[in-house]
Amino acid sequence: MASEPPVLEPSSQWHLDTGDERCRLAREFGEGAAKHILFLEMDEPSAYVGFLLAGPAMEELDLQVPVRLQFGNLEPIVLDRHTQGSLEGYGAALMSTGISLDENFPAELEETGTNESSVTEAPKGLPRLASERFTNVETLTIAQEDAEKAVLKLPSLHKALEALNLCSEDFITYWGLDLEQHRSMQRGPKWTNSQRVVRRIAANYPSAALRKGEQGSVRFLLIIDETGQVEECRQSNVTLLDKLESPACKIMRRGEFEPALDADGNPMRSYYASQIRYVLP
Repeated sequence: MASEPPVLEPSSQWHLDTGDERCRLAREFGEGAAKHILFLEMDEPSAYVGFLLAGPAMEELDLQVPVRLQFGNLEPIVLDRHTQGSLEGYGAALMSTGISLDENFPAELEETGTNESSVTEAPKGLPRLASERFTNVETLTIAQEDAEKAVLKLPSLHKALEALNLCSEDFITYWGLDLEQHRSMQRGPKWTNSQRVVRRIAANYPSAALRKGEQGSVRFLLIIDETGQVEECRQSNVTLLDKLESPACKIMRRGEFEPALDADGNPMRSYYASQIRYVLP
């Protein structure tokens, strides 16, 4: 007979950490040896949120088996590409680079793999977390197969998610772009030579990372001007990497885009954000 999962009451308030490159919500659950921490992160306006839950209940997870996240009575979110690590002071951690909180989007954020050719285009308009869906959600259950691993009590989750939305919108202004123009735009930039650029990135898999057998994800953000030219590129590691120093930004300068269109259908200065997943052949 399966044992009952620990029910973890919050032991702190929601804490929102705002910065130039990331918005992070954090909250602790449980006490003493049963202490856990939950991080929800965004680095652009999105329907997806980065997810990390660390604590002793995560030690039992099997990386080869999908994990189910169930918020209240909403449809479970099934994670197939989750990873496991550790967080100092809390122990084992369950991580996902992006989970969808909107039933109209796939459960996990799509990434561009270095041995794949598919690319997810930037969405129309300015996306946001569907915080209104979580107005009456009070729990998060983490499960694998038929076993529940932990239950977190999540009061005021919808208010916390809306705070993340507002924080992420500030990035638009920080990048030197027009927030109101982006809220009403017809579509974002369209990447037209993605297959050729991704093949070039794959061909430049860092040799030190190859020797070490290191895989991981790298985030890049492009500013695309009104003519579709790459004006600026910034990149950061999504996963903890040692030898994998990606040339993504250097190669993305060769990216070709159709510019974003404003509410009247005119070209506008905008951004394109995505992740490159380095996958060994």
